[in-house]
Amino acid sequence: MVRSTFGAGASAARQSRSIRSAHRRARHRVALRRAPLVAGIASVAGWVMAAVTASASFGAGAGIVVGATLTGGSYTRSLTADRWAKGAKGERRTARSLALARGWVALHDRAIPGSRANLDHVLCGGGGVVYLDTKTWTSAKSRARFDADGRLWYGRYPQDKALRTVRWEAAQAEEALGVSVQAVVSIHGQPHLPRLGAVVDGVTVLPAEALRDWLGTRPRLFDESSVAALVARAEIALPPYVH
Repeated sequence: MVRSTFGAGASAARQSRSIRSAHRRARHRVALRRAPLVAGIASVAGWVMAAVTASASFGAGAGIVVGATLTGGSYTRSLTADRWAKGAKGERRTARSLALARGWVALHDRAIPGSRANLDHVLCGGGGVVYLDTKTWTSAKSRARFDADGRLWYGRYPQDKALRTVRWEAAQAEEALGVSVQAVVSIHGQPHLPRLGAVVDGVTVLPAEALRDWLGTRPRLFDESSVAALVARAEIALPPYVH
């Protein structure tokens, strides 16, 4: 079977670039508005340094440093763009892992008909059809865990809404393909999670490191010709995401 990483993380990467570009334009407007004030402060700093050191060159240098520092402060990073970029990187890592999964064909970054949402990965294989959502949770301050009631948390935040979204996305894939679709969340950065996976509200949650092993344990439901037919159907019913 042909396995590919083509398209993985593409929409998340586009979103990151779009947000970063908009953020850069907004910060540039801020820098332009501040320019007269910055020029004034830099001039005063240069004049003071020149007076103290009796050196015009020291004064000019001080003015340049102060002006550059204040102008640079207008150009901050977009943390939102960084999060999207991190997500895209995680999806590409997942795709590389899936390329080594025997007996499975992965379609990446697919569109949901009638929706602006996308599907990270749709897997077709002898073990059935799986919708796989990739999470990249690598914060040093937060840890994924299951509480006594079986709810998934990341740091202080419950992930009920995120899992509802994954269930909905799997249901859309199921409706488009006309076959049962298993919803799975694969998490990068949380290797301590149960390698066999934990089912939370109908969604299997497992560490990314265990994904291929988990796929290998799926009972056989389809032969190769049926898998090929499913892939062909998915290519049409769930086209590449292009928004």
